[in-house]
Amino acid sequence: MPLFSRYPQMRAWPEFFDTSKFESPKNPQERLSTNLSYFAGNYIAIFAVLFAFTCLLNIFLLFGLLIAIGGGYGFKMYAKQQFEIAEQVSKSQKRKQLKLNKEYAFYYCYAALFVICLFGNVPLFSCVAVTLFLVLAHALLRKRSIKSNLVHFVDVYKDFGPISSLAEYISNFVEDNNNNNTSK
Repeated sequence: MPLFSRYPQMRAWPEFFDTSKFESPKNPQERLSTNLSYFAGNYIAIFAVLFAFTCLLNIFLLFGLLIAIGGGYGFKMYAKQQFEIAEQVSKSQKRKQLKLNKEYAFYYCYAALFVICLFGNVPLFSCVAVTLFLVLAHALLRKRSIKSNLVHFVDVYKDFGPISSLAEYISNFVEDNNNNNTSK
């Protein structure tokens, strides 16, 4: 697994739950930003598990989500069909239909959010609140390691020319060393 990635990576759960690494922060903002970027995959997994339990416990929320997803798929098919018909008629009709599809998509997003909130308002908001509390508590109290500092540094400066190439070199070097150590 590469050290740096564009997508959040899951870190090892024993590393995530290592209780000897927790203490009060001296610089909370730096610790919070570093841990949020380093353990982002773990935080997403925690939210996914809590959200799955919330959906299983509140069947109305699950139905609301299924209605929103099914409606979105149906709307996509309808909009695609209307766009293809307009495309055959003329370019001006195509532009009008594209504008109309964007407008309908905007309204659909609000309707889907309304349905989800209508069917699962309290459990959904409590799931989000519990997730936020757990994530922020862990990110604030977990000490940063050298590896997490390096990952955070690369996340912040990844688009600054020479830093990107240096980060790629370090990533390849660390990955090659890890592969050599595991093959022995």
